[in-house]
This record gives sequence, structure tokens and C-alpha cells, in this order.
Amino acid sequence: MKKLLCCLILISTMLSGIFAQTGGIRGRVFDSEAKVTLPGVTVWVEVGIATIAVNTDEFGYFNIKGLLPGLYNVNLKFFGYNTLIINGVSVNSNQTTPLTDSYLTPSHSLPVIEIGEYVDKLIDTRTIDVIRAKDIKNIPNGRNLGTLLNAVIPAVYIIEETKEVYFRGARNGSVIYYVDGVKQRDSEYKIPGSAVSCVMVYMGDVPAKYGDFDGGVVVVETKSYFDYEAEMLAASKR
Repeated sequence: MKKLLCCLILISTMLSGIFAQTGGIRGRVFDSEAKVTLPGVTVWVEVGIATIAVNTDEFGYFNIKGLLPGLYNVNLKFFGYNTLIINGVSVNSNQTTPLTDSYLTPSHSLPVIEIGEYVDKLIDTRTIDVIRAKDIKNIPNGRNLGTLLNAVIPAVYIIEETKEVYFRGARNGSVIYYVDGVKQRDSEYKIPGSAVSCVMVYMGDVPAKYGDFDGGVVVVETKSYFDYEAEMLAASKR
């Protein structure tokens, strides 16, 4: 009985950690000719061999929840219209990625598949910077978080003597780090750059879940199994 109870507690803890770091994708779908919203459109993403699907509501809105951080291809399908696929939509933990309005084209003959590319659009670019995996792999010594931040974000500086990272306008030592939701002591994280999915940097207006903190917060998300699977699939098609 005790062993069963311990197992249940462990599983519950693991699941809560996983769900706490998920994100989502939301948007709205229109008819490209009539410019009216389309209710009942099937919108889905593939997660490994599984599919997560929703339908647009009466006002054309959809919201896909519970997605691990990574890149997704969003599929939109509706009877009498061409299918639309929006490639490369980025999802970050604890955030819902907003898409620009999607327009489905009526199929006057045989339906075709239209391909669109997602343009990364942050909700609030004043307080958060996001460094993607595609940028990290091109940065020398990208394994060192301080070097990585300093190379990409102008407001981040490194004190040469101590190698300490600080943000412009904040006092020294006022930066905290999280890797996959776990707080770290400093910027010397031991993760290969190839294993990092994204790095999110909050400067001011820090989310409440990180506490009453007036400095900067650096959040590192590592790649999931599905990210590696997608990379291998893309490489095999080259």
C-alpha cells in the first residue's frame, strides 16, 4: 500500500511538472472571399504519432492547449475549402502563441493544399526576448548561457572579472535562471546548445510565478523527444 501511494505521488508530481510547462496556439479563421468568420473548421497539430485537434467556435476562434514547447505545423481544414497548413509555429511554455487571422480559400474545383509560413510575433516585445534553437546553433560558445545572452540581447552585459551576467537598469546579482522549470544557481548550465529549444529572457514585468523580483529572469527550455523526431524527419527529406 505504501509503495502504491508513493508511486501515485511520484506520477502526480511528474505530470504536474509537465502540464505546468505547456503552451498553446490560438487564432481565428475567415473565408478569404466573403471575409466572414468560419465556425466548425477543424484545426489540428501532430505531436509524434498523435493528433491534437479542435474546431473553431461560432465566431471562428480556436485555441489548441497542452502543447509542449517546440515547433508545430498547424493544419486547417473545412468542407468546400482548400486545406491550409501553417508551418513552423513556435510554442513556449506557459504562453499561448497568437496567429494572425487565417483565411481559407473556397475550392471551386478540386481542393488543394495551401502552405503558409508562421512569422514569429511576440505578445510583448518590450519585456521578453526569445532566442530560438536555429539562432543558438550559429553562436560561438553557445553552451555558455552568459555568452549566448550577451551575443543576442543588447541589454545584457557580462562583468569580465567575475563573468557575472546583469541586465541594463538592474543591480548586479539580480538575475535568476530556470532550466525546464527548475531554478539554477548561475548561468553555468551544462546543456549542449544543440539540446536547447529556446531561451526566454524577461526584463521587467516578470511573471508572478517567478516571485516578487525586480531584476531579470532567464528561462531555458530544452528540446523534447518530438523536437528531435521533427529534426530527423526534416533532415531525411533533404
